Amino acid sequence: MEDQNISLRQIEYFTAVTEEMNFTKAAAKLHVSQTAVTKQVQLLEAELGCQLFSRVNKQITLTDAGKFFIPEAKRALNGVSLAEKNMKAFLNGEAGELRVGFLSDLDHYITTTLLTRFSKMYPRIDLAITTGSSRELLQRLESGAADCIIADRPGPQSGCEYLVIRHYPLVRAYRKGCPDAPLLFDARYDDEKVTESELNGIFIKVASGIGSMITRDSVCRSQYAGYLDFSDILENNILPAYLIFRRSNIHDRILMYFVNTFRGDEFKTIPDGPYGGITKVTTSSAV
Repeated sequence: MEDQNISLRQIEYFTAVTEEMNFTKAAAKLHVSQTAVTKQVQLLEAELGCQLFSRVNKQITLTDAGKFFIPEAKRALNGVSLAEKNMKAFLNGEAGELRVGFLSDLDHYITTTLLTRFSKMYPRIDLAITTGSSRELLQRLESGAADCIIADRPGPQSGCEYLVIRHYPLVRAYRKGCPDAPLLFDARYDDEKVTESELNGIFIKVASGIGSMITRDSVCRSQYAGYLDFSDILENNILPAYLIFRRSNIHDRILMYFVNTFRGDEFKTIPDGPYGGITKVTTSSAV
């Protein structure tokens, strides 16, 4: 005889009998025959190797093993119910994981505002967050290691979509008392050339007075701000930040919930440069 395994039906029928303490009433509740209920309970008892009910004069009572098994059975049924609920939430885009890449020097006000808003709206979606330079983030999106990123240029990736989430005024940053420090980095041209580690090294050099950099005005709120002075850039002085993404199958719903977070009223009030506002979603091939 082949080995049998405990089935969900056996547990369901056992639980119904414990609730009614009557096989006939349990069968009516389940809309099956009494014979079917009896058979499933007997199979369950055989699989567990013990009696769950005592049967005397057509009256049933729970054995000690039956009493012990009740919470185990309920946990099993609740687990299946929760799994079904979670799966439906996943298919509706209300649960799952979204892999998001942020620029390492992005304004923290945007990231914290975004994450607070999104987590309140979709508490069952887990955000797997990484940081990097624009070059690293675009590589992750292209390889499929990220579902969406925030970078300072759309990149050449085919099939990608993007929207502009903010325009950053640019400033020249240098250590206090060192306005003539040589330029080491210009975000308008060099962002695609450096890694996150290299960019952190540049920030340290600038804060140490070894050089200067042209970067977003969000540097004024960075950990290095106390060491720095800033001057305005007069020409070509705006750098956009883009939310870039690629749609794919069932993940689209979770992804678009995230994208739509940027269209909320909360984000429309974020302090911005002279060219604020959110653009219409467009394909990167149009750039």
